[in-house]
Amino acid sequence: MLKADQIAWLESELKSAPVGMALILAVHHPLYSAYGAHPGSQALYSVIDGACKTAGRTPHLVLSGHVHDYQRFTGSLGGKTVPCIIAGAGGYNAKLHTLAKIFHTTPLPIAMKGSGGVLENFNDAAHGYLRLTITKKNILCEYFAVPEPGVAARMPLQAFDTITIPVS
Repeated sequence: MLKADQIAWLESELKSAPVGMALILAVHHPLYSAYGAHPGSQALYSVIDGACKTAGRTPHLVLSGHVHDYQRFTGSLGGKTVPCIIAGAGGYNAKLHTLAKIFHTTPLPIAMKGSGGVLENFNDAAHGYLRLTITKKNILCEYFAVPEPGVAARMPLQAFDTITIPVS
C-alpha cells in the first residue's frame, strides 16, 4: 500500500518532468498481466492513473517486471493510451511463467476482462531482454528472445517484438 507522501512524490515527479522528452515510468509490479498467479495490480494502476490526472502528465511508456516472461499491453492512464511492457524474462529464474493455453490459441490482440488492458504480444517460451533506443522523437522498444542452452542460435538475433512510441 502506497502512502500519501509517496503518491505526492509521484505526482510531483510527473508534473515536473521536462516536456518534449521521453517520459518512462518503471515499476516492479505490472499494471496489466495475463499470468494468473501474478495478475496486474489494480491498486497500483489506480494510484498511477490518479497521479497522471492530478499532474496533468502521462508517461509515454510503463515498464515493469515481477512476472518472469515478456508481455506487451496497450492500456490507458490519465485518459491517454499507453504501452505497458513486462520484461521479466532476463534469466534470474530458470522457469518462465507460462500463460494459460487460451492465450496460445486465441489470436492477438486480446482484451483482458476487468483490467481495460489489451494484450498485444507475449513470449513465455524463451528468456530474453528489452532494448530501448530513445531519441527526441521516439522510443523504440525491441524485445529479443534468446535461444535456450542447447538450441541452435538464430544468426543474427532478430527482435521478437518491436514497438515505436512517438514522443510528443
